[in-house]
Amino acid sequence: MEPIYWYVIAYVVGTGCGVFFGFKYGVANGIVNTIELLIEGGFVKTRDKNADEVELVKLTFEERLNDTANAETKDN
Repeated sequence: MEPIYWYVIAYVVGTGCGVFFGFKYGVANGIVNTIELLIEGGFVKTRDKNADEVELVKLTFEERLNDTANAETKDN
């Protein structure tokens, strides 16, 4: 094969890998940012598990109907 073909093949493979890993990173980053914004805005009910972990709490049927859920609940 001519040397130019090797360059084209390497370029296509490198671009494909870059798109694949970049897309995975972008999707994961978007999901994390969306959940953090929902928590900060008070749209999601949460509970602190540890210093670094936050647990999402499922709303009860009454909370969904009455919209009485608090943004954050703390276990004492």
